[in-house]
Amino acid sequence: MINESDYQDACFNPYLRQNFLDKIKKAGVPEYVQRISYSKKPSLSLFDMSNAYMTTRPLLFSNTFPRFKSEIQVYENAFDTIFHKCLSDFMCTLEDHEFTHAKQFFFGMTVEKYFGIPFKILFNLGLFPDKKIAKKYLFDLQKKPEAEAYKNQLDNISRRNCSLQYALSVGFKYAKYSGISADVEVFVKNSFGELEKKIFVIDKQGDEQ
Repeated sequence: MINESDYQDACFNPYLRQNFLDKIKKAGVPEYVQRISYSKKPSLSLFDMSNAYMTTRPLLFSNTFPRFKSEIQVYENAFDTIFHKCLSDFMCTLEDHEFTHAKQFFFGMTVEKYFGIPFKILFNLGLFPDKKIAKKYLFDLQKKPEAEAYKNQLDNISRRNCSLQYALSVGFKYAKYSGISADVEVFVKNSFGELEKKIFVIDKQGDEQ
């Protein structure tokens, strides 16, 4: 059983991080998750991923072809308690977001259609010399799967008792990919009643100080 102390220890000591992820895997993951691996930094990418927390990589040659199991790669940023203040925040990103992408790959969301392998080939051939255009194209490809993953996080944030700052961050990202135009803070607060209770408690504590 993973607990808050396990997470905080992994945040403090990088040498404990893979063991921490192994415990999560051992506790049970969906059939479409092959492994969860720690890496200090993302591997080579077309774009700057220095701020990445986690990524999902389909294993194209897995023994479940044509379905693809995935490897979840977790980076050092994921253990920064400024963003993932607690275990609940971390697990929400891992299970509710990255596992969603793994599920998408396994149950028919093709890499080519949604994550642009043809686009990457064109980019490497120099047919997308303008990085701004390339980033816009990739963003458009990712809108549907990212919106689904962030929506799944919003649906589970209250149950997990995530931090308010984290909840708002997820709300802003969902708004970015889903295209909603409403005030994001209001949208997030209205999405789950438990969060409104937290906000009330935080406001009340501030008044008492």
